[in-house]
Amino acid sequence: MRENQQNTILDRLGVLLNVVSAYAPQVGGDREEKEEFWEKLDEAVALIPKEERLIIGSDFNGHVGEGSNGDRKVLGKYGYGARNDEGQTIVDFAHRTDMAVIKTYYSKRESHNVTYTSGGRHTQIDYILCRIMHLKEGRDCKVIPGESVAKQHHVVIGKMRPMSRRRREMKWEEDNTWVDSSNVLRETAKELLGVTTGKKKDKETWWWNKEAQEAIARKKEAWKEWHKRIDLRSKFLYKEAKNKAKVVVAIAKKEASEEI
Repeated sequence: MRENQQNTILDRLGVLLNVVSAYAPQVGGDREEKEEFWEKLDEAVALIPKEERLIIGSDFNGHVGEGSNGDRKVLGKYGYGARNDEGQTIVDFAHRTDMAVIKTYYSKRESHNVTYTSGGRHTQIDYILCRIMHLKEGRDCKVIPGESVAKQHHVVIGKMRPMSRRRREMKWEEDNTWVDSSNVLRETAKELLGVTTGKKKDKETWWWNKEAQEAIARKKEAWKEWHKRIDLRSKFLYKEAKNKAKVVVAIAKKEASEEI
């Protein structure tokens, strides 16, 4: 099925465009949940060949801000507001995956920068990213004031013109089509996963033991080391620690179940 879809897109446009929609944990969210989100997003990006176009549209729940000279590879000079810790995580992700935050390359008035409004606060937490090597294909990126795809969030529109055989203009935006698609995703998730009350619950601890705790701690440290060094060795060590942690956790759950 995917091969047929690829061929259709290639025949029409001469390029293959991959679109990833993501939703990052909120600022006050659990640390392990945040680490898992970025781990999964890294893995998703790694699966997409470098020659294919990649667009990531996400509520990242962070402020990338204006950046610094060291960030000019992934950020333009038109960032909005001050960067916070979550915003730095976004910038670090962009560096290690060779992605660029499109919005920061276009100068806009404030109403076309603010993506989230609540209680008198005006911030920018929704972004569109593309590969740095395809940034020159960008034509515009802005917020549409007054329009929203979710409560308090405003529509972000990015426009690109891929260098294809027919050089057709492509427009990627969160419009009514995205609303329809997101509704389908939500309904499918509700059917498969159910609905929570929204209240934070304690994690399962019935199977937790010292070996599992140590294995998960080693996995977290390896993850941090990989994201700090960004090299093949640290990535291999992280994958190894991750696999070992899975085995240890599975054994711990099995043993706890047998005791019960």
